[in-house]
Amino acid sequence: MKLVSPKNKQPLQGEVKLPPSPHFSVMSILTLATIDGGTAINVARSFHVETTTFLLKRLGCKLDWIATDKLIVECGNVDSSLKRHVISVGCYPWLIPLFAMFYTAKGSAGSLLVLRGECDWMLKLNFRDVLESVGFIGGRAWFGEKLSSLLIVEGFRGCLPTSLWRIVVGDNIYTVLGAIIAAIAAGYTRPVLVRGTIPYTPWLRELVDVFNSLNLQFFIETNRFSIQTTSKTKKEIIVGSTCFEAALLAAPIAASRGRAKLIGITNSECTASLTYILKSIGCEVEVRERTLILNCENREARNLIAKTVAPPLVLPYLGLGVAIKADTTLSETSGLVYEGVQLGKFTSILEKLGFAFIVERDRIASVVSKEPHKRIVVDCGRSPELCLTLIPSALSPD
Repeated sequence: MKLVSPKNKQPLQGEVKLPPSPHFSVMSILTLATIDGGTAINVARSFHVETTTFLLKRLGCKLDWIATDKLIVECGNVDSSLKRHVISVGCYPWLIPLFAMFYTAKGSAGSLLVLRGECDWMLKLNFRDVLESVGFIGGRAWFGEKLSSLLIVEGFRGCLPTSLWRIVVGDNIYTVLGAIIAAIAAGYTRPVLVRGTIPYTPWLRELVDVFNSLNLQFFIETNRFSIQTTSKTKKEIIVGSTCFEAALLAAPIAASRGRAKLIGITNSECTASLTYILKSIGCEVEVRERTLILNCENREARNLIAKTVAPPLVLPYLGLGVAIKADTTLSETSGLVYEGVQLGKFTSILEKLGFAFIVERDRIASVVSKEPHKRIVVDCGRSPELCLTLIPSALSPD
């Protein structure tokens, strides 16, 4: 893909409905599968969703797209044979904790799930928190140590203990989400203890709307969570957007000094963080009736300092800072590589735009250091997030 700044840069203007969240979509489909089926509406048709549906089909579930965004899931009769399933997660390692925890509880006892990757840099990732968490709830998983078998998980359907569950979180919110799904599948209703502090709770609270839609009661504290079923459990989920989708659209609008209405925004702490960032660079922002009204005609290249309340937000925040030539500091960024982007590759591309980077375990700081290249060519490869993050730079008049 060639990313070239247009000759006549015009501010972006208009009204747009936010797209459904791939994270929300995957969570919805897996959750419906744990309660034997249901209907997901407004599903994002993405690689993540296609991979999830492929996994469920291998388990014997029936899936039927009755519209472009409406999926019926039937998982009442899951295959009980001792099979070995091989599933590629592409370059999206955040799928691994979800699939591993789900398969532990839903896969037939003794069967195996082999999770493979498509990008060499995934071999450098540490999935120990996933392995330990699977073990702590009574399952078994181990490293494959090859790209063709990053992680191998054994199914334990009907065999997981009902004694107290514990999981290890580290920097990985997706292990928490996977454990929630496993608890529903196993009918586990006691609190799940967490070693460490649950990270990114503002974004977690957005994603647990999946459970609220089904009348499943979710409770979260600093180091524990639980989920309770009710007699009135629903079988339908309408997939929504999160602050991540809003940020992906707001960043190029702000960079171009544009104005727009983003429809479908959630009223959450995560959205409040996005609003704060936009206001800090001089944009006028208002949120009302699930609509974010944005006017960035007078935005400035101020320093951009933000606490990352959702791991995917690192990309659009960093891309916005680069686009408006602002010195940028983002804290709590340890989940970045888990979003499917190799940090070294990402920063090397942005350095061509004239930024120097300081990358630490929990912080990224970028500083304008030299005259940027007037034209760069980026091969997005298997990480389209790279291009999405660079689009604001192509639209910025700065």
